[in-house]
Amino acid sequence: MCISDLWKLGITDPIETKTKLEIQEETLNHFQKTITENRLQSSKRKLIATGKFEEYQDVLDLWLSEKIIEEVNDNKENFVHYLPHLHVIKENSTNKIRPVFDASARTKGSPSLNDCLEKGPNFIEVIPTILNHFRKYKIGVISDIEKAFLQIGVREQDRDFLRFMWYDRENRDHIKIYRHHRVVFGVTSRPFLLGATLNHHLDNDHGNFDNVAKIL
Repeated sequence: MCISDLWKLGITDPIETKTKLEIQEETLNHFQKTITENRLQSSKRKLIATGKFEEYQDVLDLWLSEKIIEEVNDNKENFVHYLPHLHVIKENSTNKIRPVFDASARTKGSPSLNDCLEKGPNFIEVIPTILNHFRKYKIGVISDIEKAFLQIGVREQDRDFLRFMWYDRENRDHIKIYRHHRVVFGVTSRPFLLGATLNHHLDNDHGNFDNVAKIL
């Protein structure tokens, strides 16, 4: 007897004999049996316990106003990835608290986002080279780019892999979905993207950068 004969006898996959409602109920039951508390809830608890929730929320609100992130209101389920995040506190910094995203987080049987990204060549000069530059001339000049990584945009078609969740300021039980517009802290290719972007602009400035930038 061949496979096609089994179909004629009415032997089918059990999943095909179940109604859509039964499948949905089984899915819900499986979810309720296997759900565990996630890192999002843990992060919220720690922020509330230390009195830092509002301060953390202020940073995200600022990012939202500066279009570093945007709120997502769709129900898209395919080809999206959510990044867990936590807070880092530096008391002596001008930005005492900031979100850091864990692009190395894995779920069982699946790679992390960083596993799927090329790290790229390192364009950051090593310290001995920098020190040698300072010894060549009488005057040394240094500069800093404010929020350097957050100045680099991410293509729209790639932003859904940089989603994350956080709570509403007024209703801390209501979860909102956001996604990044800019390069994310915690992504393995971040140093390469910054170095490559700077090199691109310095090599193709078209008069937008002073020539001294090339010398430095």
